[in-house]
Amino acid sequence: CDMQETFASPFDTHLIAALEAAPKTHARESMRSAVHHLRMAEPLFKIDVAMAVFRCITAVEEAASGLMLLLQQQGYPRASELKRREHLHKNAMLPFLRILHRRAIRAASEGNYQINLHTFPSLKQPLGISITVQHDNGSSSTVPINPPLAFLLSDDGVGIDKTIDIDSFIKSQGAASVKAYLKEETNLRNKILYASPEGIPKVTIDHHKFFPAKQQAVRTMICAYLLMVPYGRQPTVTHGLNAFLELLSLVKDA
Repeated sequence: CDMQETFASPFDTHLIAALEAAPKTHARESMRSAVHHLRMAEPLFKIDVAMAVFRCITAVEEAASGLMLLLQQQGYPRASELKRREHLHKNAMLPFLRILHRRAIRAASEGNYQINLHTFPSLKQPLGISITVQHDNGSSSTVPINPPLAFLLSDDGVGIDKTIDIDSFIKSQGAASVKAYLKEETNLRNKILYASPEGIPKVTIDHHKFFPAKQQAVRTMICAYLLMVPYGRQPTVTHGLNAFLELLSLVKDA
C-alpha cells in the first residue's frame, strides 16, 4: 500500500473534511490523532513492523478515546464511568460497535426494513441515517431519521442479547469469552514491544490485511463521532452507552 492510499477514497475524504470542520475539542483532536497515527504507520511496515503495528493499535485507541470524550462532553448519563486511559475501555469500544452493528442487522431483518447510511454535502451534518421499509404489496418507502441516532432497536433500547449478539461475535473471533477476547486485544501491544522468557519479540504480520482492518476500525469510529457531534443527546447513544458499560461488567465479573 502506498502512503497516499490512507483515507483517500471519496467517502474517506468526506469524513476527514467533516472532521477538520468540526469544533476543535479534545474529542476531535483524538480523532485527528488516530488518522495521523495510521498515516505515520503505513510507511513503517517496510522498515519497522513492530512500530507500525504499535502506531495502528494507538490509532484505534485514540479513536475510542475520542468517542468517550465526546460522550462526556455531550453529558450523556453514565459517561463519567468511562475511563479513556484504561486499555480495557479503549479496546472494548470497537468490538462493542461491531456487536451493535450485528444487532442492528438482526433487528432490520426481523422487522423487514433496512438501515441506510447517507453522506450529505454539508460538513456540519455530514452523515445521516434513513430506514427503508418493505411493504406487503412489494413497494417500499424510505424515512429519514433526524437526528440520526434517535431510533431504538427494541422497546427497551438497543436490545443486545448476550447469546445471540455478544457470544456469537466472540465465537466468530475465535475467542472463548468476552474476557479472553479483550485481554488478547489489550495484550497485543505488550507482545510486540517487550521481551518474554523466550526472547526478543519477533513480529510477523500480514500488513496487507492488518492495516486495512485498523483503518476500517478508525473509519467506523469516525462515522460514529460524526453521527453524534452535530446533535445533542440521542436515544440510541444513551442506550448504547448503557449496553457498553454492561459489556465491560461482563469482563469485570468474569
